[in-house]
Amino acid sequence: FREPELYSGLDVVIVNDACFLMDAFWNRENPNFESKNGVGLNYTIAQIKTDVEFIRPYFGKRLGGGWCGNLASNDPGMLGGLGFDAHRLHQVSLWDALASDELKQQVLELQVGLRTSGPSAATRADMSTKEAGDLRALLAAADLVVVNGGNLDFLAFVLETFAPEVMSPALDNVRAGRAVYMGESAGAMVGGADFGLSYTNGPGLLGQLRTWNTSGFGLAGDCAIRPHVSGETWGLTAAIYGQLKHVNMVLVPNGNGLRCVGCSCRLIGAPGAPATFFDESGEEHLERIAGAFSPPR
Repeated sequence: FREPELYSGLDVVIVNDACFLMDAFWNRENPNFESKNGVGLNYTIAQIKTDVEFIRPYFGKRLGGGWCGNLASNDPGMLGGLGFDAHRLHQVSLWDALASDELKQQVLELQVGLRTSGPSAATRADMSTKEAGDLRALLAAADLVVVNGGNLDFLAFVLETFAPEVMSPALDNVRAGRAVYMGESAGAMVGGADFGLSYTNGPGLLGQLRTWNTSGFGLAGDCAIRPHVSGETWGLTAAIYGQLKHVNMVLVPNGNGLRCVGCSCRLIGAPGAPATFFDESGEEHLERIAGAFSPPR
């Protein structure tokens, strides 16, 4: 599906921080580096300033698997193919622009298991720099803020802990209805109320960088998103997690999305959304299961 000039005139910022710790984003030997069905993203396409030689020592040492999508691509279904102006599609990484080499090295070593400590949850970007001001202004002017998928815990650290002042104008605009937030995979999870329902990352980043805090931006009320769902695998797990965290878990299969306008959210996209865990009455009865994980009364 292509629609030339459908969204012409709108400014878009694509935040690619979740890709920074992924092998396919940096390593030319990775089969997903060049392209994934024409829509893969790597450091050259994303115009990353960090030298690949700085990352090379960590190739093959537990950098993240998978691949990131080039959401600015002109391929059908991507933003370029939907008629957004190419010169108004801005790809950025807050970590690439604002973190020192020392911080980058500490996080890389934490990711691959070469250290057990690193930057703390108190680590903040220097907002007095020109780079920080430029990024903040760019995001503040965006009509559409797109947050890419990848390393979930690292993404939350960068956007919510390391550089919240850079993101805050854009999020304020989204909450006020002046801009739209679109999250892909990890980006969708961080946009929700809680992003903890995942097993793809080890405990190092979440424990060290976020002190186990899995709160998201809360842009969908009390809804928390679990993407890439198929069948009923996540049903009971998500139901119990939602009960314990006091959030409404939304299971989103590939080809679907959660669309929120004002106070109304609904699942849209291809049919065949997975079932959640209900008994014959259509009600969840999770108290006795959730009680096993609750603190003593």
